[in-house]
Amino acid sequence: MVSRRYFGVLVLGLVMVSVIAMVAYYDYWRRNRDSDRDGIKDIDEIEKYHTNPLKPNPNVKNAVDLNLEKYIDVVKPLDEDGIQDINEKQFIELMKKSKDILDVNTFINYLKEKAIDGKITNDELVYSNNFAKLVKGLYDEISNFYFTNMYGHKIYINYKTDVIDYASSLGLRLNFDREIASNSTVRAIAYYGIAVKKGDLPEDIEAVYLLTRGTQIEKYGNNLVDFEPIVIRDAYDKIIVIESYDRARDTWMIAYLIKQRPDIIEQPKKFEWVNRMIQQIAFQMFNDPFRPSHYDNKNYYPTDSDVWEVILGFYDYMDKLPSKMERDNLPVFFHYWDSDLLKNEIPDKLNRTMALFYLASFPYGAFDRDKYEIIEGMNAYKLFVRRLPEMYDWVVSAWKNRDSEEYYYAMVAYKMWLQDRRANGLSNVVEQFSGVWPFEEEGTIDDFLNKNFFAWKFAKFPYAYLRGRAYWADGSIPTYGEWDMYRYELPLAYKSVGIPFGMMYATGTSRNFGGPGNPTAAEYVIRGIPQEVIDSLLSQKNLGRIAVGYGNGISLLSAIDGVEKDSGFVIYDVIRKTEIYLWKK
Repeated sequence: MVSRRYFGVLVLGLVMVSVIAMVAYYDYWRRNRDSDRDGIKDIDEIEKYHTNPLKPNPNVKNAVDLNLEKYIDVVKPLDEDGIQDINEKQFIELMKKSKDILDVNTFINYLKEKAIDGKITNDELVYSNNFAKLVKGLYDEISNFYFTNMYGHKIYINYKTDVIDYASSLGLRLNFDREIASNSTVRAIAYYGIAVKKGDLPEDIEAVYLLTRGTQIEKYGNNLVDFEPIVIRDAYDKIIVIESYDRARDTWMIAYLIKQRPDIIEQPKKFEWVNRMIQQIAFQMFNDPFRPSHYDNKNYYPTDSDVWEVILGFYDYMDKLPSKMERDNLPVFFHYWDSDLLKNEIPDKLNRTMALFYLASFPYGAFDRDKYEIIEGMNAYKLFVRRLPEMYDWVVSAWKNRDSEEYYYAMVAYKMWLQDRRANGLSNVVEQFSGVWPFEEEGTIDDFLNKNFFAWKFAKFPYAYLRGRAYWADGSIPTYGEWDMYRYELPLAYKSVGIPFGMMYATGTSRNFGGPGNPTAAEYVIRGIPQEVIDSLLSQKNLGRIAVGYGNGISLLSAIDGVEKDSGFVIYDVIRKTEIYLWKK
């Protein structure tokens, strides 16, 4: 028989086991209890989420399942009624989809504001989706943004979060929760935000508002903020990249220009020109080794009145030029102010952009005809712009008055130029390009263009005019050296009539190739020639091999066969101090 003592111990043990089991079960029940049956344990609701365990929290549960615990406070108010409707579910799904931008203060605060009253309306859901699209776009743009230095190195920005937050708040002030921001608008706001936060440029809400009104225009908006790099593989198989050194600064400047000239928004076909003009002028003002500060021994900034005197003066001149040329019945082939016409003339974006860059390029100096001297720096840019109307009047007056002495000497000078080059190391070049005296012979490049490109004779005239005035008897216009004319007056003359201008170079083995003692030749280039003209020219095999400059340019030095026969071994373009080889032997 079992002793009473042993029996008592056995009973006590069983009781203790039962108690321990009951305690364990209670603890398990307590920790896993879900009183409101919403799928969240009571203890988690109390200790972790700080919600009411006696009332269902379906939105909190949805957020937890989507790993949004960190943002539970945003959705808590939605559970006030204990149910989840379709808008609330989609709102939380939007949060999941936008998880990488939930730490942007402006965005998360926006979502809190929408949910705080315990409901998500149809409009609030649409607005939240719109704003999320903007912020995600800003996040991507700013995260991948870089500046470029003069050596082509990319410099990425630090502390991006504060820039993304600022740009998001800017977009919200511009009401881009109430409408969907286009990709171009996202880019505009991102770059403008970087300009303000990293470039220390002042915020102007009116300017950026006008900019985004432009970028929202469906067909043309992208042209305002198109900073796609130009990538060229030249004749030496070298990769050359031409791009904005500071897209943020350039965007800020475009916005400022639009504020000063708000009618630009009503003329979206000008957007491509506005963008390329600002890109090129900004480069020359602030990034070019020979920028105005190099000569003036002072720094210039995008906010300076001197800078805007030049830009606004140049923009206004070029803006009025088309109507002037129509009034004067002048041949026009480069419609820089109308992107539709321009794209039709030069479909290739690379060449179209290069032509626009050349049109917007300024020489480093200007000829002061009152003092008969070359000036440099910012005052040269100002003088250059001021002299555009004067040069236009001179060139056009001579062109239209075929009986004038000016026109006569221009025609003589053009032939004398070719004769000079023929006698100084480029005889074969001239013969392929224009033949022999009196030139423009059948079967030459010059003759073909005269007959097949209606504006070619006018396009050559500014050069002929400037050379011709050296022969004028009355001396009413001061003359100067040929190279000063090439550097300073030719860009003025060509820009005055809206023709992209540049130089083309060729190097030979002979010391007479570019004139006595000089193995390098340099000649002006007429750019912006329509693609169909270029294609037709290149198809004429009897004209020989022809080098076409970037921006659809033709020069005396385009005559490859002549260059080679005269001892030349390379032909190249130059833009932004970069040599781009068009042909090599």
